[in-house]
Amino acid sequence: MIEYLFFFNYKNEFDWFKTLEFISNRNKFIFWQCSEEDTKERSYKIKNLLKELPTYEVLYKREVNEITSETCPRCNIEIEDWFHVWKCERNEATIEEILYESIFEYEEMLILEDKKEDLEILRDININLSEIMTQ
Repeated sequence: MIEYLFFFNYKNEFDWFKTLEFISNRNKFIFWQCSEEDTKERSYKIKNLLKELPTYEVLYKREVNEITSETCPRCNIEIEDWFHVWKCERNEATIEEILYESIFEYEEMLILEDKKEDLEILRDININLSEIMTQ
């Protein structure tokens, strides 16, 4: 995935040094950051983008906390890698549920901030996205 990002970074949009500091949670807080929790959330998003979440496969290879198997603890059938995390049928929530919940939370935030134009755009996109999800 990193090779892919380097290859398509022809506009030099990524600052790799800052990204590494950010992923490692070693960056210093500056005025536009809210808290350590905010940094960890952003770090999660970057790790998810790079498909580097700490799955059982990764933790087993790193010998973390005496994990004895790389098998998914929910289904006990497949190796838990990044792809399996999102498709495992024993997950508590489906991708659709997560998607709809995220849209709902964002819509509520826009309502509270009285951003009517953004809310209209979100609702238009939401209709198209719902159609795609049902197909």
